[in-house]
Amino acid sequence: NAIEALIAPETLRRDFFGHEKLVSTLYRAVKPDPAALEFAERVAGEVPEGARILDAGAGDCLYRPLFDHAHYVGLDYAKGFEKLDFGHLDCVGSLLHLPFPEGSFDALLSINVLEHVPEPSLVMREMSRVLRPGGVLYLMVPQSVRVHYAPYDFYRYTEHGLRYQAEQA
Repeated sequence: NAIEALIAPETLRRDFFGHEKLVSTLYRAVKPDPAALEFAERVAGEVPEGARILDAGAGDCLYRPLFDHAHYVGLDYAKGFEKLDFGHLDCVGSLLHLPFPEGSFDALLSINVLEHVPEPSLVMREMSRVLRPGGVLYLMVPQSVRVHYAPYDFYRYTEHGLRYQAEQA
């Protein structure tokens, strides 16, 4: 199962702050991790129309087409992963200091990112800050996988470790 290449003319869209901008909706065809794609598809089905969703650690915004019904914002640090095309990001920034006001998002998506940050508890706290009260964090991390994107590969998580991180946030 792969996201097909979507080819459409550039369109005028409103960004998170309501400013109009020209957005290209041309995406390359890739084969993402099947489990990650399945997770993103499930999340897309749960996120209501018009909801504001932050894809924290979005990379090349591979999952953007799944969220056409929502206000998707792709954010990434955009450094260290030369295989990714960061040209589709809405915002470049650190997960330690998200450049959004408190309670800005209805949902937050983060797929296979948390293992790449050296201070996961601080990132979880920041994710919690930008979620509105009652907002939903959709988090996927590997438990057992080879070292990848070295030297930016720090941790592996269990359900219990993630729950603890979330409670500390």
